[in-house]
Amino acid sequence: MEKKIYNYGLNVEPEALKQFKDCYEKEFVVAAALMPDAHVGYAAPIGAVLITKGFVVPAWVGFDIGCGMIAVQLKGSNVLKKIKENSKEIYDSVKRKIPMGMGELNKESSISKETKDKFNFLLEKYKEKEHNKDIYQFLKSTAIKHIGSLGGGNHFIEINQYKDEAWLVIHSG
Repeated sequence: MEKKIYNYGLNVEPEALKQFKDCYEKEFVVAAALMPDAHVGYAAPIGAVLITKGFVVPAWVGFDIGCGMIAVQLKGSNVLKKIKENSKEIYDSVKRKIPMGMGELNKESSISKETKDKFNFLLEKYKEKEHNKDIYQFLKSTAIKHIGSLGGGNHFIEINQYKDEAWLVIHSG
C-alpha cells in the first residue's frame, strides 16, 4: 500500500522538511501531512500529522500538546470592511492588552474578580484530592498570571478572511 504524504507547508525550513521525511519514511507510518505553519521541532516538525499503525511515538506528539487553539467567526454588519478600516487600532489594542512572548505575564490586577474566583475554586478542588505539593504551590503562586497571555514561540492571534467571512484565530500556550 502506498503511503499518502501531503505537504501543505509554506516556506518550510529545510531542517523541518528533513525531519518530516525522516518521520514519514518509517515503515510503521501509513500517512502523513505537513501543515502550512510547520517548523522545526525536536523529533518531528511542529505542524506535522503522522499516522502510525501499531506504534505510538510520544516524541512525535510534539510540544504543542498543551496549547489552545480556537477559531471564532466574527459577525456583524460590514465586519470585513470595519476590520480593514481599523486594522492599526485593532493591532495596537491587542499588543497593548495581551501579554505575548516568552515570560510575558498578566498583572494580577488586570484579571477580573470573576476569573480569580473561578481559578481559586478550581485550585481548591485540586487541593482537596491527592496532589503533588510542588505543582499545587506553582499553580497557587504563578499560574493565574498566565491566564489571558499568549505565550511565545509559534503562538499567534490573527484575523483571517475566508470568502466573505471574518475569523479570529488564536493559538496560545
